Amino acid sequence: MDALDVRITDLRRELATLAEETRRTVCLEEDNRRLLEEIRRAQIAEKGKNNVRFWALYRHDDESDLETRRRFFLTMPKVNGSTGVLQRVLAVMLMDFAGICKRLGITRYWMVGGTLLGAVRHRGFIPWDDDLDLGMMREDVYRLIDALKDDPDYQITVVWDYLAHCRQIRFKPRDERIPGFIDLFLFDWCAEVNEDVFEATVQARRDVIAEIDNNPEIGPAWADDVYQDADSRIGKAVSRAFDDKLASLASVGVGCSAENAVGVVRSFDNMDQPYGLAWICPLDMMFPCASLQFEGRMYPAPASYMYFLEHSYGDIYDLPDDIGLHWEHVSKKELKNMDHDVIEAYVRKARG
Repeated sequence: MDALDVRITDLRRELATLAEETRRTVCLEEDNRRLLEEIRRAQIAEKGKNNVRFWALYRHDDESDLETRRRFFLTMPKVNGSTGVLQRVLAVMLMDFAGICKRLGITRYWMVGGTLLGAVRHRGFIPWDDDLDLGMMREDVYRLIDALKDDPDYQITVVWDYLAHCRQIRFKPRDERIPGFIDLFLFDWCAEVNEDVFEATVQARRDVIAEIDNNPEIGPAWADDVYQDADSRIGKAVSRAFDDKLASLASVGVGCSAENAVGVVRSFDNMDQPYGLAWICPLDMMFPCASLQFEGRMYPAPASYMYFLEHSYGDIYDLPDDIGLHWEHVSKKELKNMDHDVIEAYVRKARG
């Protein structure tokens, strides 16, 4: 009995020690959270002060604040080196894309994301950007895919990306020695424009991702090989799951015909909504498209393009935080190994 009492006493002492260690850990975590919040606030405050100092020094006497900021971004030097070569290739690619769409009578495409931001702020590429982003209505993307099946120069690739759980659609040259691509983002017609419809698409996306991930025939195989061609066995299964879920959204008017549409919504089989923007809008916010300059040529943009930019990026004329942090769509190794003779031939052959 004495031994049992001793053991109980030891256990109580150990529990008390654990409780004290837990309390100290919780206190330390709270202290760390407070410290991180203080650091975050200090960084925001310092950034604000630096912005004020910078713009005050940069401003001409006869300029407004907005004019100063616009001048700053418009006069930023073009990037040199391999990224500059890539941007030159992409500019030709965009020109050829526009020419193909014109030949096919496809007019409903528009700049989005960093490409739209670059058009407004730089009249071309953001200096550190290395890809192009366009939005298109779903039926026009499918029509373009079909039209380019036998094209000697260009193709549309469709890959299911497990990391983003999205249908990755890209316009790119058939010659793999030519780097770069244009990301195509799907949009659907909708018969109603409201928060409930948008939330239905968000929930449909959550549901189909959960169904696929929990399917023992699909989920593990996709996770093991994260980029699945749409024509592969797994790619076809993922396509069926998303297409079936899209069909179910007809109950809230998503995927209706253009004739019955009152708006458009960013499709649920894209990657998650960027920056929390709920992209569902009436037709007049998209069409007729505006026309903006990009690398010396005019390309379509959403009619209310500033609304989408401001709700995605905030103040687009603030000093950006992502300089040097931009995700590489084309690796430095690939850029370093570019065949410049092939690149020059590609640029000269531009079809636009």
